[in-house]
Amino acid sequence: MKHRRSQSIVKDKSFRFPVQIVEYIHRQQKDHVNLVLSRQLLRSGTSIRASVEEALRGQSSQEFYFQARNRCERGSRRLATG
Repeated sequence: MKHRRSQSIVKDKSFRFPVQIVEYIHRQQKDHVNLVLSRQLLRSGTSIRASVEEALRGQSSQEFYFQARNRCERGSRRLATG
C-alpha cells in the first residue's frame, strides 16, 4: 500500500512541476537570453514527467528506484556534456 501511495505522490508532483514551469516561462521577459534559457528549462522540466512515467512502469520499489536512478544519471551526463 505504501508503494502505491508514494507512486501517486510522485506522479502528482511530476505533473504539477511542468505546469509550474510553463506558467513561470509565460511570466518572463521575451528577450533573446530568456528565450534560450526558457527553452532549456521547458525541455528539462517536462522531461521529468517522462522519466517518472518510465520509472513507474517498474513492478517493484527496487525496479522503480533503479529506473529513477538511471534517468538521473543520464540527465547528469547530459548536463555535463552541454
